[in-house]
Parts: sequence; structure tokens; C-alpha cells
Amino acid sequence: MIFFLFICIALTNLCFSYHVHEELFKRKDDSYTINYSVKDAFIEVCDNGKCEKIFEDEINGGHECTVAIYNECPITSKYDRHALHLLCDVYDYEKCNKLYTEGYNSIPACQNKNPKYLEAQYKINKKVNSHYQLVCAKDYKGELCPYTNFVLDKMEKKTINETIFWNYVTASCTSKVCCDVFPNASNNENEIIDKEYDKLFDKALKYLKSENCTSQQKAAIRYFKSNSHTNNALLNIQNNIIKNMSLLLIILSNFYLLF
Repeated sequence: MIFFLFICIALTNLCFSYHVHEELFKRKDDSYTINYSVKDAFIEVCDNGKCEKIFEDEINGGHECTVAIYNECPITSKYDRHALHLLCDVYDYEKCNKLYTEGYNSIPACQNKNPKYLEAQYKINKKVNSHYQLVCAKDYKGELCPYTNFVLDKMEKKTINETIFWNYVTASCTSKVCCDVFPNASNNENEIIDKEYDKLFDKALKYLKSENCTSQQKAAIRYFKSNSHTNNALLNIQNNIIKNMSLLLIILSNFYLLF
């Protein structure tokens, strides 16, 4: 409970840091800019040098719908290593997948809002959500898959040579979920995976399907379960010792009172 509260506080501080600059979130590329300002949320879409601002509510302004969407599925394409770990801790795959399958109609705050804004917002966030399904994927121990480190290292402009790349790949072999991330990323993350990695990804996808890789999955799970049983046994022993010590203290206290 304390840990969950810490995450909420950290994420709240992250959002308020944007509020100080009169923005909740801002992203710019060749086609659009998203500006969820404290007062009025809008998306600026550009085509051949001509830009258009599309507001959440062209008549009344505001940002209630945009905030409600974020609360329903807290994702943003603007993050650093620390923020992504926090966001992945609260990322709900089922809930976000449902939202970006069914659309925003189920959100009361988005009723009667600018359809053009909602359409653009949905299109952008659906792609961001697909990205989160990959970078927030976790192995059998609940740890983020190696592909996430690949993305973060690229984002931080770290050198990723062939040896480092293969470290990400081989480390994924212990988890089927992490193995599946690579082909999905290869099909959907063209903005992240540069052409220079095409040949490496082709080799990686073949290796991830090989017996040499897949055989590690069962071995890793058996090892994890074995350690879990050992840890549980040690925990039970520890609990029994505490109980026995407590009982002994009670007996000694009663014995002392007799005299």
C-alpha cells in the first residue's frame, strides 16, 4: 500500500511539473504537436507546412476529457528511464487494451467533445499504447523485458554495438513473453528500430525461435519455482521461530508474575 502511494505521488509530481510550464504533456514530430494545456487542450496537426489547432472543446475550452483519458490509461510518449518504470508499474494492459479497442465513448468526460479532436487523440494514443504493451512487458519474475533496456539505451543515445544488442536478445530467452516482444517490435516500432538494426533483428528473430533459446524458458521457470519454494520454506521457519519466541516470552512473563 505504501509502495503504491509512492508511485501515485511520483506520477502526480511528474504531471505537475508539466503544469508549471502550463502543459500536461507536449510532443512534437513531423506531423503533429499535442498540447494538453492547463486551460485548454488541443492538438496541432500539420500537413505540408499548414498547421491546424484542434481543441478538445472549441466552444467551452477545457481539458477534462484529456485528463480523464490519461487517468483511465496513464501513458505518455514523453518519459525517461525512471518515469517509465513508474508508469509501467501502474500500466494496466487489460484496461488500456479495452480503451483502445472500444474507444472513448465509455468516458463520461468525453461526451459531446470535439469529434475531430477525439479522433486525432485516439489515433495518436493508440500507437503509444501499442508501444507500452512492448516496453512494459515483464518476464516470469515480474521484471521488465530486455527490449525495454534497448529502447531506453537508444533514447539516451548510448552506444549499442552488435555485442550489446545480442545481450538483449539472449537475456530474453528465459521468458516467452520477452521473446515475443522482439517480433512484435520489429513489426510495429519502425520509429525506434533504425534500418541499421534490420539484419540484426532478422538474425535475432530466428535465434529466439531456436531450441537453444526456447529450452532456457522451462529451465528458468523451474529454477525460479525451486527458489520460490526454498524462500517460502525459509519464511515459514522464520515465522515459526517468531511465534515460538513470542510464546516463550508469554510463558516467561506469566512465570515471573507468579513470584
